[in-house]
Amino acid sequence: MKKHFLILMLFAQLVAFSQSKYAEYNSLILQFGKAENFEDAEKTFAKIKQFSCPVAYYPTLALWAINDGNREEALRYLADAMRFGYSVTEMETSHPNEYKRFTELSIDSISAHIRNSKTIAFDWQAYIQLNSIFNGFSANRTLAHVDSNARKLVIPLRTLMYSYMRKHGFPSDCQVGFGMSNSTKQCILTTSRFLLDFEFNELDKMLQMALDNYQITLDYYAFIVDYYLFCNGETSRYGSLKKVDSQGYKTYVKENLVEINTQRKNLGLPELTKRDAY
Repeated sequence: MKKHFLILMLFAQLVAFSQSKYAEYNSLILQFGKAENFEDAEKTFAKIKQFSCPVAYYPTLALWAINDGNREEALRYLADAMRFGYSVTEMETSHPNEYKRFTELSIDSISAHIRNSKTIAFDWQAYIQLNSIFNGFSANRTLAHVDSNARKLVIPLRTLMYSYMRKHGFPSDCQVGFGMSNSTKQCILTTSRFLLDFEFNELDKMLQMALDNYQITLDYYAFIVDYYLFCNGETSRYGSLKKVDSQGYKTYVKENLVEINTQRKNLGLPELTKRDAY
């Protein structure tokens, strides 16, 4: 009996530790987004990369550095971004003034160095495989509001799950190139509600592994789960869909608030109040 109690205590301590680490991680993401200069952004970035793959932050750091007049660091982060598959065309479109400050000569030089030395830092074959899946996702996404056969829309996500994630887990930009993680999140966000129950149960396990590796946030995970449950029965696990205009959903959350708060606490989310349930 005492041994069983000690095991429960140890488990509770591990859950609390995990929750505190995730709270720190989420806080750092918000802090990075609110940075006012390159120095602040880089200090926060140094802490974030202890949790997760840092590739998605490279272009932003390059822009911060060039805006602060730190050309050497700007080029270093830009080179790192390009080694992981970042296309400066995106920068040219969204930040034309900063792009000009890098000069095409510098960008061409970095590109040539990467081509000549073959210093790409990700799995090119996996990158191509995922790109083909997401191209299919983009093509099908336009049908979302006109196609009555919703199962057509879920084909890219099912392909992603069974051909890649089963073997490799949630795509990481460090392994498969810049943007692959975000494309995966978008694909799941847009189409996961069309999965069958047994398919979603498998996706749920994959998402929990992504949580453990700090590849997705707690809020993202809770929303995906709750949106699926809402679309397939107006139930909820975490009560995270606060803006849903459904009396059935609101009644369910109200009547199951204790259980929902237990689930939220186990995940590391703050509890809902009775007011939140109305």
